[in-house]
Amino acid sequence: MSELGRIEDAHLDQIVERYFRFMFALGWQTTEILYAVGQSVPTLNAWRDLMFKEFEDCTKSPKQEHFTVLHRVFGSLDWGKPFISEGYDWLETKLHSNFFPK
Repeated sequence: MSELGRIEDAHLDQIVERYFRFMFALGWQTTEILYAVGQSVPTLNAWRDLMFKEFEDCTKSPKQEHFTVLHRVFGSLDWGKPFISEGYDWLETKLHSNFFPK
């Protein structure tokens, strides 16, 4: 049983993974998010950047728990999907190396 007011690790990991998968999809797989037959797909980088800014604001003073969760999540991403690897490469240019597993 978890502590009162605390999210189970597995559920937290799932939420964080979905956040990053969606942010990466905004930048590198827009057809999965917004597509209508016969229409061009607009760039969604502004939305990706907004999500990144929110993440950055929430982790201005990161705790060890932040790093632990991110290391677990980044280690479990589906690296066979190009939008994941391209998004991760982009993210590495935006965040301090402590956010990434060694």
